[in-house]
Amino acid sequence: MFHYFLDSFHMNTEEQFLEETIRKYQKMITHFHIADSDRWPPGHGHLKVENQLTLLGELGYGGWISAETLPKPDNEEALIQTTRFLKRHNFLRGS
Repeated sequence: MFHYFLDSFHMNTEEQFLEETIRKYQKMITHFHIADSDRWPPGHGHLKVENQLTLLGELGYGGWISAETLPKPDNEEALIQTTRFLKRHNFLRGS
């Protein structure tokens, strides 16, 4: 069986319907990278990353979710903004 690492940033440029792609490969997804359309932390571009994460939750996804963003405006602030996003949308485990 194949394992898929999906990435919201790349899916934005390569897939017409992001949620359909998630549904299509749901049983094979083992890792999901989040970033907005501009590679900044979620909430800065036009992607609705929260919709993708909600769908993963509805599908019973239990694999890894990580952020792969640019260090904008710097590393610490990118981490803070990403953590706030995940907390605001109840996607941060162990908090």
